[in-house]
Amino acid sequence: MKGPSGSIGAGGLLRDNNGNWISGFTANLGKGKIIAAELWGLFFGLRLAWMRGFRSVEVEVDSATVVTLVNQQDNSLHPLHTLIRGCQAYLKMDWHCKLSHIYREKNFSADYLASIGLTYDLGYFESQSPPPGCIPFLFEDSLGYARPREVIR
Repeated sequence: MKGPSGSIGAGGLLRDNNGNWISGFTANLGKGKIIAAELWGLFFGLRLAWMRGFRSVEVEVDSATVVTLVNQQDNSLHPLHTLIRGCQAYLKMDWHCKLSHIYREKNFSADYLASIGLTYDLGYFESQSPPPGCIPFLFEDSLGYARPREVIR
């Protein structure tokens, strides 16, 4: 989510065991809440991995809330119930899919992709190669480099 405009974007990527780019996506989702952007990012990432034929994946999401929501059995009263159920459906498919939380400070590649999504037209866009601005983040993420978190008091 960027600023007071309420604009939200999602982004994600598939990497090999060495942290190298396989494929990625960015999406401009219009206006909404950050939790919706995080859930759409998970949904699009799971769909991309499944459609590309991967059957053993580790999914890292930088929203602990999303991990909790998707792992809960009963979300029927949540306003994003349908989207949560869509993520759960992918997780239950015939594959090994481990979902875990990762801090945003160690996930700058996906954060960058979500940010540039806001500069695109509305919709979802896949890329077979990383955008040039993402390359330094890919390298840093693969090394486990974490940027310091800015805390405003």
